[in-house]
Amino acid sequence: MELELLKSKELLEKLNQHLVEVRENERNQIALNLHDDLGQKLTAINLDIAWLKSRIGVQSKTVREKFLEMSSMIKETIESIKETSSFLRPAILFDLGLIPAINSHLNRFEKQTGIKCHLSFKPKEFLLEDQLSLILYRILQESMTNIARHSGAKTAEVTLVVLRDKVEMSIKDDGIGIEKTKVNSVQSMGIAGIKERVKSVNGNIAITSENGTGTLIKVIIPLLKAKNND
Repeated sequence: MELELLKSKELLEKLNQHLVEVRENERNQIALNLHDDLGQKLTAINLDIAWLKSRIGVQSKTVREKFLEMSSMIKETIESIKETSSFLRPAILFDLGLIPAINSHLNRFEKQTGIKCHLSFKPKEFLLEDQLSLILYRILQESMTNIARHSGAKTAEVTLVVLRDKVEMSIKDDGIGIEKTKVNSVQSMGIAGIKERVKSVNGNIAITSENGTGTLIKVIIPLLKAKNND
């Protein structure tokens, strides 16, 4: 019975990892379709509007304003698509690495929410596999989203330490904290998603929080085990 339970646990862990990978592949496909297909078509429509405007001849103030309004709306939609595409597939992560991607996300988060963010990391240079970098980035994204939605925090601190055999990432805020019942609740989708990603690479997560003292999420992922899963 113990052997069967062990086999079932290993099978569930492999299934969980597979589901995480499938979800990332789907995100990548959606991001590419948004950027390459929809984004390009909207750009073409905007060029057509400019072409029509130049050939209509004498235009009333109302017509000129309508052209400008349509062009502005299309440009805003294109920017929104770029942001959504970047969220689904963070190109900066694969092009420049984890730290630039985290910095970019925190800067954007700070502008959108007004919550001051600080990042510290060591060593200054390190190399992680793309899969692990993506998982750490997704954990950060989900954690920051929870901070923005629920914490009422004024500041957030992110710490990343890469050691020989493990990676440690901590995300701390000075908000109102999370009730203990919600930390382990299946209805807390954000936290459940973070735990799922950590589990997919044999990592451990600890969430400590008390009312009025903020929340600390600490993730530890073993590098050797993460590599063995590939």
